[in-house]
Amino acid sequence: MNSSNKAVVALFALAVVAALAAVAWLVLDSAPRSEPGIHPPVPPVKSGAKDPVPPPRDPRTGRNPPRVKQGKVTAWEVAGLVKGPDGAAAADAEVAVFPGVSRDVPLAPSTASSTSTEKIPEETLRELFSLDPDDLAATSLYSGVPVLPTAAAPEKETAHVRTGPDGAFRVPVKFRGPFRLVARKEGVGHAVVADVQALDAAVGGAGVTLTLGPASTLAGRVVNGAGGAVEGAVVVIRSGSSSRGATSGPDGAFAIQDLVPGKYVLDAGAQGLAPASLAAVEVPAAAPLEVVLGAGYAVRVTVAKREVPVHQPGMPNPNRNAVFQGPPVEGALVVLYHRQSRTYRSAVTGADGTVRIDRLGTGQWLLSARKEGFLVGLGKVIHFRTGSPPEETREVKMYASVPTPIRVLDENGLPIRAAKVFTGGLDIEYDPRHSVQVGKTDDEGRISFAFDDGIPWKGILWIVPEDGGAVVKVEPDDPTSGEEVRAVVRPGRVIQGTVSDQRGRPVKGAQVLVNVTNDEPEVDVGLYAYTDEKGVYRFPALPFGDVSLEVDADGEWDTQDIEAEVKDNPLVRDFKIEVEEK
Repeated sequence: MNSSNKAVVALFALAVVAALAAVAWLVLDSAPRSEPGIHPPVPPVKSGAKDPVPPPRDPRTGRNPPRVKQGKVTAWEVAGLVKGPDGAAAADAEVAVFPGVSRDVPLAPSTASSTSTEKIPEETLRELFSLDPDDLAATSLYSGVPVLPTAAAPEKETAHVRTGPDGAFRVPVKFRGPFRLVARKEGVGHAVVADVQALDAAVGGAGVTLTLGPASTLAGRVVNGAGGAVEGAVVVIRSGSSSRGATSGPDGAFAIQDLVPGKYVLDAGAQGLAPASLAAVEVPAAAPLEVVLGAGYAVRVTVAKREVPVHQPGMPNPNRNAVFQGPPVEGALVVLYHRQSRTYRSAVTGADGTVRIDRLGTGQWLLSARKEGFLVGLGKVIHFRTGSPPEETREVKMYASVPTPIRVLDENGLPIRAAKVFTGGLDIEYDPRHSVQVGKTDDEGRISFAFDDGIPWKGILWIVPEDGGAVVKVEPDDPTSGEEVRAVVRPGRVIQGTVSDQRGRPVKGAQVLVNVTNDEPEVDVGLYAYTDEKGVYRFPALPFGDVSLEVDADGEWDTQDIEAEVKDNPLVRDFKIEVEEK
Protein backbone atom coordinates (compact mmCIF):
# COMPACT_ATOMS: atom_id res chain seq x y z
CA MET A 1 0.00 0.00 0.00
CA ASN A 2 1.45 3.35 -1.08
CA SER A 3 1.62 6.36 1.18
CA SER A 4 -1.47 8.05 -0.27
CA ASN A 5 -3.66 4.97 0.38
CA LYS A 6 -2.35 4.75 3.95
CA ALA A 7 -3.34 8.37 4.51
CA VAL A 8 -6.88 7.69 3.25
CA VAL A 9 -7.28 4.67 5.55
CA ALA A 10 -6.05 6.66 8.55
CA LEU A 11 -8.48 9.51 7.85
CA PHE A 12 -11.38 7.02 7.52
CA ALA A 13 -10.49 5.40 10.87
CA LEU A 14 -10.41 8.79 12.58
CA ALA A 15 -13.83 9.63 11.15
CA VAL A 16 -15.30 6.36 12.48
CA VAL A 17 -13.89 7.02 15.97
CA ALA A 18 -15.26 10.57 15.96
CA ALA A 19 -18.70 9.31 14.89
CA LEU A 20 -18.80 6.72 17.69
CA ALA A 21 -17.75 9.33 20.22
CA ALA A 22 -20.53 11.64 19.06
CA VAL A 23 -23.14 8.88 19.39
CA ALA A 24 -21.91 8.05 22.90
CA TRP A 25 -22.10 11.72 23.91
CA LEU A 26 -25.67 11.99 22.64
CA VAL A 27 -26.75 8.89 24.55
CA LEU A 28 -25.16 10.06 27.78
CA ASP A 29 -26.46 13.60 27.40
CA SER A 30 -30.05 12.37 26.91
CA ALA A 31 -29.94 10.16 30.04
CA PRO A 32 -31.82 11.54 33.11
CA ARG A 33 -29.53 13.44 35.46
CA SER A 34 -29.61 13.27 39.22
CA GLU A 35 -30.87 16.44 40.88
CA PRO A 36 -28.23 18.12 43.00
CA GLY A 37 -29.01 18.07 46.71
CA ILE A 38 -31.62 15.32 46.43
CA HIS A 39 -29.44 12.26 46.02
CA PRO A 40 -26.04 13.17 47.49
CA PRO A 41 -23.25 10.68 46.93
CA VAL A 42 -22.87 8.06 49.67
CA PRO A 43 -19.37 8.22 51.18
CA PRO A 44 -17.58 4.88 51.01
CA VAL A 45 -17.06 2.98 54.26
CA LYS A 46 -13.44 2.04 54.71
CA SER A 47 -12.58 -1.44 55.86
CA GLY A 48 -12.47 -1.52 59.65
CA ALA A 49 -14.04 1.95 59.98
CA LYS A 50 -17.19 2.59 61.97
CA ASP A 51 -20.52 2.93 60.24
CA PRO A 52 -21.32 6.62 59.46
CA VAL A 53 -24.55 6.33 61.51
CA PRO A 54 -24.65 3.78 64.35
CA PRO A 55 -27.49 1.29 63.84
CA PRO A 56 -30.32 1.49 66.40
CA ARG A 57 -30.41 -1.11 69.16
CA ASP A 58 -33.10 -3.76 69.28
CA PRO A 59 -35.67 -2.26 71.75
CA ARG A 60 -36.50 -5.73 73.10
CA THR A 61 -32.98 -6.88 73.87
CA GLY A 62 -30.91 -3.69 73.94
CA ARG A 63 -28.42 -5.38 71.62
CA ASN A 64 -26.81 -4.06 68.47
CA PRO A 65 -28.17 -5.74 65.31
CA PRO A 66 -25.77 -7.43 62.89
CA ARG A 67 -23.71 -4.87 61.01
CA VAL A 68 -24.63 -4.51 57.36
CA LYS A 69 -21.62 -4.17 55.09
CA GLN A 70 -21.79 -3.90 51.29
CA GLY A 71 -25.19 -5.60 51.29
CA LYS A 72 -24.08 -8.61 53.33
CA VAL A 73 -24.61 -9.43 57.01
CA THR A 74 -21.33 -9.55 58.88
CA ALA A 75 -20.50 -12.88 60.54
CA TRP A 76 -19.52 -12.23 64.16
CA GLU A 77 -17.32 -14.36 66.38
CA VAL A 78 -15.87 -14.18 69.87
CA ALA A 79 -12.24 -15.27 69.97
CA GLY A 80 -9.41 -15.40 72.46
CA LEU A 81 -6.82 -17.36 74.38
CA VAL A 82 -7.06 -19.13 77.75
CA LYS A 83 -3.92 -19.49 79.86
CA GLY A 84 -3.14 -21.24 83.10
CA PRO A 85 -1.70 -19.49 86.20
CA ASP A 86 1.81 -20.23 84.87
CA GLY A 87 1.10 -18.51 81.57
CA ALA A 88 1.00 -21.76 79.57
CA ALA A 89 -1.84 -22.42 77.13
CA ALA A 90 -4.83 -24.12 78.74
CA ALA A 91 -6.01 -26.76 76.28
CA ASP A 92 -9.52 -28.21 76.48
CA ALA A 93 -10.77 -25.43 78.79
CA GLU A 94 -14.48 -24.59 78.70
CA VAL A 95 -15.51 -21.07 77.63
CA ALA A 96 -19.11 -19.94 78.22
CA VAL A 97 -20.40 -16.79 76.50
CA PHE A 98 -23.19 -14.73 78.11
CA PRO A 99 -24.86 -11.46 77.09
CA GLY A 100 -22.86 -8.90 79.04
CA VAL A 101 -24.75 -5.63 78.94
CA SER A 102 -23.32 -3.47 81.71
CA ARG A 103 -26.07 -1.54 83.45
CA ASP A 104 -25.93 1.17 86.08
CA VAL A 105 -26.18 -0.36 89.53
CA PRO A 106 -29.64 0.11 91.10
CA LEU A 107 -29.78 2.43 94.10
CA ALA A 108 -31.69 2.22 97.35
CA PRO A 109 -34.01 5.13 98.28
CA SER A 110 -32.84 7.70 100.81
CA THR A 111 -33.62 7.35 104.50
CA ALA A 112 -33.72 11.14 104.95
CA SER A 113 -36.57 12.46 107.11
CA SER A 114 -39.67 14.08 105.64
CA THR A 115 -38.43 17.44 106.95
CA SER A 116 -35.34 17.41 104.73
CA THR A 117 -34.83 20.72 102.92
CA GLU A 118 -34.47 18.81 99.64
CA LYS A 119 -37.93 17.23 99.88
CA ILE A 120 -40.34 18.59 97.27
CA PRO A 121 -44.06 17.88 96.66
CA GLU A 122 -44.94 14.89 94.49
CA GLU A 123 -46.97 17.06 92.12
CA THR A 124 -43.91 19.22 91.49
CA LEU A 125 -41.85 16.14 90.62
CA ARG A 126 -44.63 14.89 88.36
CA GLU A 127 -44.72 18.14 86.42
CA LEU A 128 -40.94 18.59 86.17
CA PHE A 129 -40.27 15.13 84.73
CA SER A 130 -43.68 13.97 83.39
CA LEU A 131 -43.76 11.03 85.78
CA ASP A 132 -46.60 8.51 85.69
CA PRO A 133 -48.22 7.40 88.99
CA ASP A 134 -46.11 4.23 89.32
CA ASP A 135 -42.83 6.12 88.88
CA LEU A 136 -44.01 8.86 91.20
CA ALA A 137 -44.92 6.40 93.96
CA ALA A 138 -41.43 4.86 93.77
CA THR A 139 -39.55 8.18 93.74
CA SER A 140 -37.57 9.38 96.76
CA LEU A 141 -34.52 11.42 97.67
CA TYR A 142 -31.24 10.24 96.18
CA SER A 143 -29.07 8.16 98.50
CA GLY A 144 -26.13 7.01 96.37
CA VAL A 145 -26.31 3.67 98.17
CA PRO A 146 -26.31 0.60 95.87
CA VAL A 147 -28.93 -2.08 96.38
CA LEU A 148 -27.23 -5.11 97.92
CA PRO A 149 -27.69 -8.11 95.57
CA THR A 150 -29.55 -10.87 97.39
CA ALA A 151 -29.01 -13.70 94.90
CA ALA A 152 -27.23 -14.35 91.63
CA ALA A 153 -29.42 -13.35 88.70
CA PRO A 154 -30.01 -16.19 86.21
CA GLU A 155 -28.06 -15.84 82.96
CA LYS A 156 -28.88 -17.37 79.61
CA GLU A 157 -25.84 -18.79 77.87
CA THR A 158 -25.30 -17.49 74.33
CA ALA A 159 -22.59 -19.95 73.21
CA HIS A 160 -20.21 -22.59 74.57
CA VAL A 161 -16.87 -23.85 73.24
CA ARG A 162 -13.68 -25.65 74.29
CA THR A 163 -10.18 -24.39 73.64
CA GLY A 164 -7.83 -26.16 71.24
CA PRO A 165 -4.35 -27.54 72.01
CA ASP A 166 -2.94 -24.00 71.81
CA GLY A 167 -5.53 -22.65 74.30
CA ALA A 168 -7.25 -20.62 71.58
CA PHE A 169 -10.98 -20.53 70.92
CA ARG A 170 -13.32 -19.04 68.33
CA VAL A 171 -17.10 -19.23 68.64
CA PRO A 172 -19.72 -17.73 66.28
CA VAL A 173 -22.31 -15.35 67.78
CA LYS A 174 -25.34 -13.60 66.30
CA PHE A 175 -24.61 -10.02 67.34
CA ARG A 176 -21.68 -7.78 68.14
CA GLY A 177 -22.02 -7.70 71.90
CA PRO A 178 -21.05 -6.83 74.49
CA PHE A 179 -20.50 -10.27 76.04
CA ARG A 180 -19.29 -11.69 79.33
CA LEU A 181 -16.95 -14.70 79.06
CA VAL A 182 -16.36 -17.25 81.79
CA ALA A 183 -13.56 -19.80 81.32
CA ARG A 184 -12.88 -22.84 83.51
CA LYS A 185 -10.76 -25.96 83.56
CA GLU A 186 -10.98 -28.71 86.16
CA GLY A 187 -8.05 -28.58 88.54
CA VAL A 188 -6.74 -25.28 87.13
CA GLY A 189 -9.33 -22.61 87.94
CA HIS A 190 -11.65 -20.00 86.47
CA ALA A 191 -11.43 -16.62 84.75
CA VAL A 192 -13.94 -13.94 83.72
CA VAL A 193 -13.90 -10.96 81.38
CA ALA A 194 -16.74 -8.53 80.57
CA ASP A 195 -17.58 -5.93 77.92
CA VAL A 196 -16.18 -8.12 75.13
CA GLN A 197 -17.04 -7.05 71.57
CA ALA A 198 -17.26 -9.70 68.85
CA LEU A 199 -14.87 -9.67 65.89
CA ASP A 200 -15.70 -9.58 62.20
CA ALA A 201 -15.12 -13.22 61.19
CA ALA A 202 -13.89 -12.15 57.75
CA VAL A 203 -11.23 -9.90 59.28
CA GLY A 204 -10.29 -12.04 62.28
CA GLY A 205 -8.19 -10.95 65.24
CA ALA A 206 -6.53 -12.24 68.40
CA GLY A 207 -9.45 -11.51 70.72
CA VAL A 208 -9.21 -11.51 74.52
CA THR A 209 -6.95 -13.33 76.97
CA LEU A 210 -8.24 -15.05 80.11
CA THR A 211 -5.87 -16.28 82.80
CA LEU A 212 -7.25 -19.08 84.97
CA GLY A 213 -6.82 -19.20 88.70
CA PRO A 214 -8.56 -20.19 91.93
CA ALA A 215 -11.52 -18.21 93.28
CA SER A 216 -10.51 -15.57 95.80
CA THR A 217 -11.86 -12.94 98.19
CA LEU A 218 -11.83 -9.21 97.51
CA ALA A 219 -11.11 -7.54 100.84
CA GLY A 220 -10.98 -3.85 101.54
CA ARG A 221 -12.02 -0.90 103.68
CA VAL A 222 -14.50 1.93 103.12
CA VAL A 223 -13.43 5.34 104.43
CA ASN A 224 -14.62 8.95 104.20
CA GLY A 225 -12.63 11.85 102.80
CA ALA A 226 -10.84 12.32 106.15
CA GLY A 227 -9.78 8.67 106.26
CA GLY A 228 -12.30 7.62 108.92
CA ALA A 229 -14.01 4.25 108.77
CA VAL A 230 -17.52 4.16 107.25
CA GLU A 231 -19.76 1.54 108.84
CA GLY A 232 -22.75 0.14 106.97
CA ALA A 233 -21.52 1.08 103.50
CA VAL A 234 -22.82 -1.16 100.70
CA VAL A 235 -20.17 -2.42 98.29
CA VAL A 236 -21.25 -4.05 95.00
CA ILE A 237 -18.86 -5.62 92.52
CA ARG A 238 -20.10 -6.55 89.07
CA SER A 239 -19.01 -8.09 85.81
CA GLY A 240 -21.46 -7.39 83.02
CA SER A 241 -24.91 -8.22 84.35
CA SER A 242 -23.56 -10.43 87.18
CA SER A 243 -23.07 -8.80 90.61
CA ARG A 244 -22.13 -9.64 94.22
CA GLY A 245 -22.05 -7.44 97.31
CA ALA A 246 -21.20 -6.94 100.98
CA THR A 247 -21.70 -4.41 103.81
CA SER A 248 -18.82 -2.78 105.69
CA GLY A 249 -18.38 -3.39 109.42
CA PRO A 250 -17.61 -0.95 112.29
CA ASP A 251 -14.01 -0.61 111.10
CA GLY A 252 -15.13 -0.03 107.50
CA ALA A 253 -13.86 -3.46 106.43
CA PHE A 254 -15.70 -5.57 103.83
CA ALA A 255 -15.05 -8.87 102.07
CA ILE A 256 -16.70 -10.36 98.97
CA GLN A 257 -15.88 -14.03 98.69
CA ASP A 258 -15.63 -16.64 95.96
CA LEU A 259 -14.84 -14.28 93.09
CA VAL A 260 -13.53 -15.62 89.78
CA PRO A 261 -10.25 -13.95 88.66
CA GLY A 262 -10.78 -11.00 86.31
CA LYS A 263 -11.59 -7.28 86.16
CA TYR A 264 -14.72 -5.91 87.82
CA VAL A 265 -16.60 -2.64 88.28
CA LEU A 266 -17.06 -1.64 91.93
CA ASP A 267 -19.76 0.69 93.31
CA ALA A 268 -19.99 1.72 96.96
CA GLY A 269 -22.18 4.10 98.92
CA ALA A 270 -23.41 5.08 102.36
CA GLN A 271 -26.17 7.41 103.52
CA GLY A 272 -25.03 11.05 103.64
CA LEU A 273 -21.88 10.53 101.56
CA ALA A 274 -21.21 10.72 97.85
CA PRO A 275 -20.88 7.26 96.28
CA ALA A 276 -17.73 5.93 94.65
CA SER A 277 -17.28 3.89 91.48
CA LEU A 278 -14.09 2.11 90.35
CA ALA A 279 -13.99 0.93 86.75
CA ALA A 280 -11.27 -1.76 86.75
CA VAL A 281 -10.82 -3.66 90.02
CA GLU A 282 -8.47 -6.64 89.64
CA VAL A 283 -9.32 -9.94 91.32
CA PRO A 284 -7.25 -11.32 92.94
CA ALA A 285 -6.05 -7.99 94.31
CA ALA A 286 -2.42 -7.43 95.22
CA ALA A 287 -3.47 -5.67 98.46
CA PRO A 288 -6.65 -4.78 100.37
CA LEU A 289 -8.67 -2.17 98.50
CA GLU A 290 -9.42 1.26 99.97
CA VAL A 291 -12.69 2.84 98.81
CA VAL A 292 -13.11 6.55 99.56
CA LEU A 293 -16.63 8.01 99.82
CA GLY A 294 -17.53 11.67 99.96
CA ALA A 295 -16.21 13.32 96.79
CA GLY A 296 -18.46 12.14 93.96
CA TYR A 297 -19.57 14.47 91.18
CA ALA A 298 -21.20 17.90 91.16
CA VAL A 299 -23.35 20.01 88.83
CA ARG A 300 -23.29 23.81 88.81
CA VAL A 301 -26.54 25.14 87.33
CA THR A 302 -27.23 28.72 86.26
CA VAL A 303 -30.85 29.75 85.74
CA ALA A 304 -31.60 32.86 83.67
CA LYS A 305 -34.72 34.47 82.27
CA ARG A 306 -35.24 34.10 78.54
CA GLU A 307 -36.79 37.17 76.97
CA VAL A 308 -38.49 37.85 73.64
CA PRO A 309 -38.16 41.29 72.00
CA VAL A 310 -41.23 43.42 72.69
CA HIS A 311 -43.31 44.40 69.66
CA GLN A 312 -43.44 48.18 69.35
CA PRO A 313 -46.61 49.64 67.77
CA GLY A 314 -46.05 50.65 64.17
CA MET A 315 -42.93 48.51 63.88
CA PRO A 316 -42.56 45.12 62.14
CA ASN A 317 -43.13 42.09 64.36
CA PRO A 318 -39.81 40.88 65.78
CA ASN A 319 -38.49 37.46 64.94
CA ARG A 320 -39.79 35.23 67.72
CA ASN A 321 -36.63 33.14 67.46
CA ALA A 322 -34.55 36.19 68.34
CA VAL A 323 -34.70 35.52 72.08
CA PHE A 324 -31.92 36.62 74.38
CA GLN A 325 -30.80 35.84 77.89
CA GLY A 326 -32.18 38.13 80.55
CA PRO A 327 -31.31 38.54 84.23
CA PRO A 328 -30.56 35.62 86.58
CA VAL A 329 -33.54 33.99 88.28
CA GLU A 330 -33.26 33.96 92.07
CA GLY A 331 -35.27 31.45 94.08
CA ALA A 332 -35.72 28.93 91.24
CA LEU A 333 -36.09 25.31 92.32
CA VAL A 334 -33.50 23.19 90.50
CA VAL A 335 -34.09 19.43 90.52
CA LEU A 336 -31.89 16.59 89.27
CA TYR A 337 -33.67 13.28 88.65
CA HIS A 338 -31.63 10.07 88.64
CA ARG A 339 -33.38 7.99 86.00
CA GLN A 340 -31.95 4.58 86.97
CA SER A 341 -32.98 4.68 90.63
CA ARG A 342 -35.98 7.05 90.37
CA THR A 343 -34.47 9.34 92.99
CA TYR A 344 -33.77 13.08 93.00
CA ARG A 345 -31.72 15.92 94.46
CA SER A 346 -32.82 19.55 94.66
CA ALA A 347 -31.63 23.04 95.60
CA VAL A 348 -32.72 26.69 95.22
CA THR A 349 -30.78 29.31 93.24
CA GLY A 350 -29.26 32.32 94.98
CA ALA A 351 -29.19 35.96 93.92
CA ASP A 352 -26.82 35.14 91.03
CA GLY A 353 -29.23 32.49 89.71
CA THR A 354 -26.66 29.78 90.40
CA VAL A 355 -26.72 26.64 92.52
CA ARG A 356 -24.29 23.77 93.01
CA ILE A 357 -25.49 20.23 93.78
CA ASP A 358 -22.77 17.82 94.87
CA ARG A 359 -22.40 14.30 96.27
CA LEU A 360 -23.74 12.82 93.03
CA GLY A 361 -22.90 9.39 91.66
CA THR A 362 -22.70 7.82 88.24
CA GLY A 363 -25.74 7.48 85.99
CA GLN A 364 -28.01 9.68 83.93
CA TRP A 365 -29.38 12.85 85.55
CA LEU A 366 -32.33 14.79 84.09
CA LEU A 367 -32.39 18.51 84.86
CA SER A 368 -35.41 20.78 85.30
CA ALA A 369 -36.16 24.07 87.04
CA ARG A 370 -39.30 25.91 88.02
CA LYS A 371 -40.48 29.07 89.72
CA GLU A 372 -43.86 30.68 90.12
CA GLY A 373 -44.48 33.01 87.20
CA PHE A 374 -42.24 31.05 84.81
CA LEU A 375 -42.65 28.10 82.48
CA VAL A 376 -40.75 24.95 83.42
CA GLY A 377 -37.11 25.18 82.30
CA LEU A 378 -35.31 22.14 80.94
CA GLY A 379 -31.55 21.62 80.93
CA LYS A 380 -29.26 19.31 79.02
CA VAL A 381 -29.07 15.77 80.42
CA ILE A 382 -25.97 14.97 82.51
CA HIS A 383 -24.39 11.52 82.32
CA PHE A 384 -21.69 10.80 84.88
CA ARG A 385 -19.51 7.78 84.20
CA THR A 386 -16.44 6.47 85.95
CA GLY A 387 -13.69 8.87 84.93
CA SER A 388 -16.02 11.80 84.17
CA PRO A 389 -14.85 15.30 85.21
CA PRO A 390 -15.70 15.99 88.88
CA GLU A 391 -18.01 18.89 87.97
CA GLU A 392 -20.32 19.70 85.07
CA THR A 393 -21.96 23.06 84.31
CA ARG A 394 -25.42 23.57 82.85
CA GLU A 395 -27.63 26.50 81.91
CA VAL A 396 -31.41 26.59 82.17
CA LYS A 397 -33.29 29.42 80.46
CA MET A 398 -36.85 30.09 81.58
CA TYR A 399 -39.64 32.00 79.84
CA ALA A 400 -42.00 34.14 81.89
CA SER A 401 -45.44 32.56 82.18
CA VAL A 402 -47.99 34.53 80.14
CA PRO A 403 -51.76 33.86 80.52
CA THR A 404 -53.37 33.09 77.17
CA PRO A 405 -56.90 34.47 76.69
CA ILE A 406 -59.26 31.90 75.18
CA ARG A 407 -62.63 32.66 73.60
CA VAL A 408 -65.02 29.74 73.04
CA LEU A 409 -67.65 30.25 70.30
CA ASP A 410 -70.19 28.17 68.43
CA GLU A 411 -70.20 27.87 64.63
CA ASN A 412 -72.29 31.07 64.37
CA GLY A 413 -69.77 33.06 66.38
CA LEU A 414 -71.90 33.20 69.56
CA PRO A 415 -70.18 32.69 72.93
CA ILE A 416 -70.38 29.33 74.70
CA ARG A 417 -71.15 30.03 78.37
CA ALA A 418 -70.32 27.87 81.39
CA ALA A 419 -68.29 25.33 79.41
CA LYS A 420 -66.04 23.33 81.72
CA VAL A 421 -62.32 23.62 81.00
CA PHE A 422 -59.86 20.84 81.89
CA THR A 423 -56.14 20.18 81.55
CA GLY A 424 -54.89 16.98 79.95
CA GLY A 425 -54.68 13.78 81.97
CA LEU A 426 -51.51 11.76 82.44
CA ASP A 427 -50.56 13.05 79.01
CA ILE A 428 -52.44 15.33 76.65
CA GLU A 429 -55.67 13.26 76.38
CA TYR A 430 -58.70 14.20 78.45
CA ASP A 431 -59.02 11.73 81.32
CA PRO A 432 -61.72 12.10 84.01
CA ARG A 433 -59.43 10.46 86.59
CA HIS A 434 -56.42 12.67 86.02
CA SER A 435 -57.51 15.83 84.20
CA VAL A 436 -58.01 18.88 86.43
CA GLN A 437 -60.82 21.38 85.95
CA VAL A 438 -59.31 24.88 85.81
CA GLY A 439 -62.56 26.79 85.49
CA LYS A 440 -65.55 27.59 83.28
CA THR A 441 -66.06 30.06 80.46
CA ASP A 442 -67.80 33.32 81.43
CA ASP A 443 -70.84 34.93 79.80
CA GLU A 444 -68.63 36.10 76.90
CA GLY A 445 -67.26 32.57 76.42
CA ARG A 446 -63.87 33.65 77.76
CA ILE A 447 -61.32 32.07 80.08
CA SER A 448 -57.60 32.66 80.61
CA PHE A 449 -54.94 30.01 81.24
CA ALA A 450 -51.13 30.01 81.53
CA PHE A 451 -50.09 27.18 79.22
CA ASP A 452 -46.77 25.40 79.78
CA ASP A 453 -45.60 23.21 76.90
CA GLY A 454 -42.87 21.79 79.15
CA ILE A 455 -45.65 19.95 81.05
CA PRO A 456 -47.67 17.74 78.66
CA TRP A 457 -51.00 18.06 80.47
CA LYS A 458 -50.58 21.84 80.88
CA GLY A 459 -49.66 22.40 77.26
CA ILE A 460 -53.25 21.72 76.21
CA LEU A 461 -56.82 22.39 77.41
CA TRP A 462 -60.08 20.57 76.83
CA ILE A 463 -63.31 22.54 76.47
CA VAL A 464 -66.34 20.45 77.54
CA PRO A 465 -69.61 22.32 76.77
CA GLU A 466 -72.63 21.80 79.00
CA ASP A 467 -75.22 21.85 76.17
CA GLY A 468 -73.99 18.77 74.25
CA GLY A 469 -71.66 20.51 71.81
CA ALA A 470 -68.53 18.54 70.97
CA VAL A 471 -65.40 18.79 73.10
CA VAL A 472 -62.64 21.00 71.71
CA LYS A 473 -58.87 20.66 72.14
CA VAL A 474 -57.05 23.97 72.62
CA GLU A 475 -53.29 24.09 72.00
CA PRO A 476 -51.72 27.51 71.29
CA ASP A 477 -48.91 27.79 68.76
CA ASP A 478 -46.89 29.96 71.15
CA PRO A 479 -47.79 29.83 74.88
CA THR A 480 -45.54 32.86 75.54
CA SER A 481 -47.22 35.27 73.12
CA GLY A 482 -50.34 36.13 75.14
CA GLU A 483 -52.35 36.27 71.91
CA GLU A 484 -56.01 35.26 72.06
CA VAL A 485 -56.94 31.75 70.92
CA ARG A 486 -60.41 31.07 69.52
CA ALA A 487 -62.01 27.67 69.95
CA VAL A 488 -65.06 26.71 67.86
CA VAL A 489 -67.55 24.23 69.33
CA ARG A 490 -69.19 22.05 66.68
CA PRO A 491 -72.23 19.80 66.95
CA GLY A 492 -71.33 16.51 68.61
CA ARG A 493 -72.60 13.06 69.44
CA VAL A 494 -72.37 10.77 72.45
CA ILE A 495 -70.33 7.58 72.21
CA GLN A 496 -71.17 4.97 74.84
CA GLY A 497 -71.47 1.27 75.46
CA THR A 498 -70.75 -1.57 77.86
CA VAL A 499 -67.87 -3.90 78.67
CA SER A 500 -68.67 -7.42 79.87
CA ASP A 501 -66.78 -10.67 80.37
CA GLN A 502 -67.24 -13.98 78.56
CA ARG A 503 -70.14 -14.84 80.89
CA GLY A 504 -71.92 -11.56 80.25
CA ARG A 505 -71.05 -10.06 83.64
CA PRO A 506 -70.21 -6.32 83.70
CA VAL A 507 -66.54 -5.39 83.94
CA LYS A 508 -65.97 -2.48 86.33
CA GLY A 509 -63.03 -0.10 85.92
CA ALA A 510 -62.15 -1.01 82.32
CA GLN A 511 -60.33 1.78 80.52
CA VAL A 512 -61.75 2.88 77.17
CA LEU A 513 -59.83 5.13 74.79
CA VAL A 514 -61.52 6.89 71.88
CA ASN A 515 -59.76 8.68 69.03
CA VAL A 516 -61.77 10.78 66.59
CA THR A 517 -59.97 11.92 63.45
CA ASN A 518 -61.10 14.40 60.84
CA ASP A 519 -59.59 16.33 57.94
CA GLU A 520 -59.50 19.42 60.16
CA PRO A 521 -56.62 19.09 62.70
CA GLU A 522 -58.45 20.83 65.55
CA VAL A 523 -61.14 18.15 65.36
CA ASP A 524 -58.69 15.31 66.07
CA VAL A 525 -59.25 14.38 69.73
CA GLY A 526 -58.39 11.60 72.15
CA LEU A 527 -60.28 10.92 75.40
CA TYR A 528 -60.43 8.24 78.09
CA ALA A 529 -63.45 6.89 79.94
CA TYR A 530 -63.91 4.17 82.58
CA THR A 531 -66.72 1.67 83.11
CA ASP A 532 -68.90 1.89 86.21
CA GLU A 533 -70.35 -0.92 88.36
CA LYS A 534 -72.67 -1.89 85.51
CA GLY A 535 -69.83 -2.02 82.99
CA VAL A 536 -71.12 1.14 81.27
CA TYR A 537 -68.83 3.78 79.73
CA ARG A 538 -69.88 7.13 78.27
CA PHE A 539 -67.86 9.94 76.71
CA PRO A 540 -68.73 13.64 76.57
CA ALA A 541 -70.13 14.72 73.21
CA LEU A 542 -67.50 14.22 70.50
CA PRO A 543 -67.09 15.67 67.00
CA PHE A 544 -68.03 13.57 63.97
CA GLY A 545 -65.30 11.71 62.12
CA ASP A 546 -63.54 8.36 61.95
CA VAL A 547 -63.78 6.68 65.35
CA SER A 548 -61.36 4.22 66.92
CA LEU A 549 -62.26 2.59 70.25
CA GLU A 550 -59.88 0.55 72.39
CA VAL A 551 -60.79 -1.11 75.70
CA ASP A 552 -58.28 -2.39 78.27
CA ALA A 553 -59.43 -4.54 81.19
CA ASP A 554 -56.51 -5.82 83.32
CA GLY A 555 -54.36 -6.35 80.24
CA GLU A 556 -57.12 -7.92 78.16
CA TRP A 557 -58.07 -5.63 75.31
CA ASP A 558 -60.16 -5.25 72.19
CA THR A 559 -60.69 -2.62 69.49
CA GLN A 560 -63.42 -1.39 67.16
CA ASP A 561 -63.24 1.07 64.26
CA ILE A 562 -66.20 3.06 62.92
CA GLU A 563 -66.18 4.93 59.60
CA ALA A 564 -67.03 8.63 59.45
CA GLU A 565 -70.14 7.85 57.36
CA VAL A 566 -71.82 6.37 60.45
CA LYS A 567 -73.78 9.27 61.99
CA ASP A 568 -75.56 7.40 64.84
CA ASN A 569 -76.21 9.55 67.91
CA PRO A 570 -75.71 8.08 70.39
CA LEU A 571 -73.11 5.76 68.87
CA VAL A 572 -73.33 2.56 70.93
CA ARG A 573 -70.54 -0.02 70.89
CA ASP A 574 -70.33 -2.93 73.33
CA PHE A 575 -67.27 -5.06 74.12
CA LYS A 576 -66.95 -8.63 75.38
CA ILE A 577 -63.59 -9.33 77.06
CA GLU A 578 -62.14 -12.64 78.19
CA VAL A 579 -61.22 -11.57 81.70
CA GLU A 580 -59.18 -14.03 83.78
CA GLU A 581 -61.17 -15.65 86.58
CA LYS A 582 -60.18 -14.55 90.09
